[in-house]
Amino acid sequence: MPILNYRKAPVVLVLAGHDPSGGAGLSADIEAIRAQQVWAVTVATALTVQDTRKVYQVQAVDAHLIEAQAQKLSEDFNIAAIKIGLVPNLAVLEVIVRILDAHPKVPVVLDPVLRSGAGQAMSDAHLLPALAHHLIAYAHIATPNTLELAALAQAKTPNLVAEVGTPLATQATASGLQYPDEHQAQQAYALLQRGCHAVLVTGTHADSPAVKNTLYQSDVPPITHRWSRLDNEYHGSGCTLASALAARLALGEPLEVACLSAQDYTWRALHAAYQIGQGQLLPQRLFNNP
Repeated sequence: MPILNYRKAPVVLVLAGHDPSGGAGLSADIEAIRAQQVWAVTVATALTVQDTRKVYQVQAVDAHLIEAQAQKLSEDFNIAAIKIGLVPNLAVLEVIVRILDAHPKVPVVLDPVLRSGAGQAMSDAHLLPALAHHLIAYAHIATPNTLELAALAQAKTPNLVAEVGTPLATQATASGLQYPDEHQAQQAYALLQRGCHAVLVTGTHADSPAVKNTLYQSDVPPITHRWSRLDNEYHGSGCTLASALAARLALGEPLEVACLSAQDYTWRALHAAYQIGQGQLLPQRLFNNP
């Protein structure tokens, strides 16, 4: 990877957990962002005990320390985008909300990290309603996988219907929009109703020959991109996608263009992944995205 000139690079503020294996979390965020020729400033929301096989422990960072770091970074740097990863508890969520309130015009990418790739819970059980109904409203775009989407959409929302009483997917279809998956569309539009501007749902957990990622926006037909499914399991793929997307938005790319750029970069990083540890492969993120 050639040496880059970051003097005029936009800056992404990352609020996420630290993964000591380097596969996910802040290490992944930094690599993915810098590969877009964007600078990353980072605040750890949690420290974890994990490797490429599983997560063993999550320890939240003191909320006051998180806020102090973010404040000083914001005073020193012109923040062009914000990426949010692991939110371990309500105290950290409340601090993140205050940080976002201080940057009302900055695009926010929310990667809702609910469980590890091996299935371990990553945050307090009672956090989900606040994440799904409060923090989601600050997101310019959220990037859940299908399992995370379902959890967010169903969090204390027993009836996913629009105000007029028509199911969301049915209401949109009646206006001429077509949906690749009506149930998924209902869930995505539930998040849009709560204030999230866009939802990019990743289809890595589906049993299909291709990975289908679908971008949902209000009153706009959904856009689905299909990617060849890779054979292995990868550590930090969601972090890679969300951080690359935040970087592309920081560069000024329109949302739909940024989503495609980030997906292409992520697929190539996974395709070139290494088997270094004994578990999931580690993405090769350190190359330039054209």
